[in-house]
Amino acid sequence: MNKKFFENTSGIAMFVGGKLLQPGEGREFNADDLPPEHQVAQPVAEPGEPTLAERLREILAGNVASVVERLPAMAKDELETLRQLEGEGAQRVGVGRAIQAELLARARCGAGHAKRDRARRTACPSPHGPEPSHRGPGR
Repeated sequence: MNKKFFENTSGIAMFVGGKLLQPGEGREFNADDLPPEHQVAQPVAEPGEPTLAERLREILAGNVASVVERLPAMAKDELETLRQLEGEGAQRVGVGRAIQAELLARARCGAGHAKRDRARRTACPSPHGPEPSHRGPGR
């Protein structure tokens, strides 16, 4: 479940999610247990505005190359949804592998590093420092 920190800023004790919070006290709650005025409203798509799934299906209608070239600009949740939609539809191997490769690159390097590294055509920096020299000891 999605947890959210809630602090009782009122002057009286209040119950939230079955727990008593004294004034000035705070703790994490499931987002669904928060009072309605503190819940985050879910974005509602405008009638003329396409939903995420509709936009991704439009992208998947293209050929493999056109889909693959748009992957680096997508967010992780969009990539995961795109992978799911492709699995339900045409199941093109090239698209599936490209999505998987993009997700793996982001997992290895972090989302910000992956975009910069692809632009420079260099490998991701190692978290363990620079690569050792292949010259051997003492050279």
